[in-house]
Amino acid sequence: MTGVDARTMGIVRSGLSVVADAMGITVVRAAYSTTIKGSADVSSGLFDCRGRLVALSDVSMIGHLAPLRSASSSILADFPPSSMAPGDVFIMNDPYRGGVHANDMQVFRPVFVDGAARYLAGTMVHVADVGGTSPGGLSGNVTDMFQEGLTLPPVRLHRAGQPVTDVYNIIAANSRTPEMAVGDVRALMAGTAAGERELLALIDRLGPDGAGVLEAGIDALLAYSASRARAKIVEFGPGTSRGEAVIDDDGVRFGEPLRVRVTVSVDGSTMTVDFTGTDGQALGPISAPEGPALSAALYGAVVLMGDADIPVNEGLFEPLAIVRPEGSLVAPRRPAGANARGFTMLAMIDAMIEAMVVRHPERAIAGSGLNHVMTLSLAADGAHPRTLMDIDYGGSGARSGADGVDAHGYAIFGGRSNIAPMELVESEHAVVYECHRIRRRSGGDGRWRGGRGVEKRLRVLADGSLTVRADKVVFPPKGADGGVDGAAGGWVVNAGLPTERRLRSKETNVPVATGDTVTMLTSGGGGFGQPG
Repeated sequence: MTGVDARTMGIVRSGLSVVADAMGITVVRAAYSTTIKGSADVSSGLFDCRGRLVALSDVSMIGHLAPLRSASSSILADFPPSSMAPGDVFIMNDPYRGGVHANDMQVFRPVFVDGAARYLAGTMVHVADVGGTSPGGLSGNVTDMFQEGLTLPPVRLHRAGQPVTDVYNIIAANSRTPEMAVGDVRALMAGTAAGERELLALIDRLGPDGAGVLEAGIDALLAYSASRARAKIVEFGPGTSRGEAVIDDDGVRFGEPLRVRVTVSVDGSTMTVDFTGTDGQALGPISAPEGPALSAALYGAVVLMGDADIPVNEGLFEPLAIVRPEGSLVAPRRPAGANARGFTMLAMIDAMIEAMVVRHPERAIAGSGLNHVMTLSLAADGAHPRTLMDIDYGGSGARSGADGVDAHGYAIFGGRSNIAPMELVESEHAVVYECHRIRRRSGGDGRWRGGRGVEKRLRVLADGSLTVRADKVVFPPKGADGGVDGAAGGWVVNAGLPTERRLRSKETNVPVATGDTVTMLTSGGGGFGQPG
């Protein structure tokens, strides 16, 4: 089959979306970790055995798009399709083979069509704990990837339908919470099984030549995305512009900010995004390896294109040339740590937006607040410690004509503001929430106000340790066109008490005792325009 009409392409597009979403839904329902169950913190996608991204679930974080894509290529490099068997399942998390960091496990299952492996169903979540210097693997102060936890190259997790128990045992032996870690991995595997089932059902629905229709539909869909992206690049207009963004610190060298620099060039229907001039890779874990860096660059390019409705697939990459200088924040050398790579990814996007504003000031947006993450390891009543990862979001920047959005999952989070319900967290962990509210006066003033951040305070009901990770604490989100900066974020232990302690943006294994409170303050977005 050489081509398909628009109607068939639309059917294939919708069907693939169902396949990708089914994987994510299954993982959430089967997961053990509170964060996955309560906030749907999962990404899932479908790839063909040429390594092309075919579909990404609607609830996936954009930040996981390219890592899943890069990881699928690593799986195919180590296990060619001809060596795969029905029932095989593969797992990996190596950040320098397409992964993100130790806790972000990726699982892939080949889908066989007419007796041959044609597609890979892939899922990814932050597994509860796989070792490292701090529970949960989110220390912002480590100096290499080996301190972040267990690293797995591409390996078989199941062979022809049978579990490879050695791999499960290795994961369990490297986790402080082995039941949760193995349970999350099994949930990932279940998600890929759902993807296989739904994809084969889609082929059946497409008729007697369903496999051929699907393949032709995918080719047409990828070409459609590339065509729309090229058209938007042409509309952006030829020329070159530059942008820059700052990161507070790398978690090791406090007081030493780092900068991402970018040059965006458009020539016809091709866009070059060149990060030459970006600071060298960090000593702390904020550098972004290939997968995360490509995700950030792609997201920034879509913002520049101004068309959020282009189908997310391999076609989006076709008109882009992304330059990442080796040894920089956006292309670190192994074994640089990467668990806090999100700060560099968001700086990449902010720098690209600044470059866009030079050319299209009507599309300007003020600086936006970032997500804050804290990890608590607590053992109640002598029980085995449980690891809680709690996340919340800052406010987005205002733009010409509209206020920013409160508590908003900015950029790579795809607008997600989903967090685990307090009732679920309290039922599974030794904590109780005392407040969770929009942070007053945190959005920057302006003709249009920046989105407000969040104030969240919980009390711990057992002794344990606290690890926190954030940015925009030293350099708050900037106002634009005369707007006021948003409020900086921060962390406070025992706020308002004689034992009050303000933490730096990134601290690891801070002791907490029964009755202590931990307050998270996410940053507000910058205002836009002179205040009235």
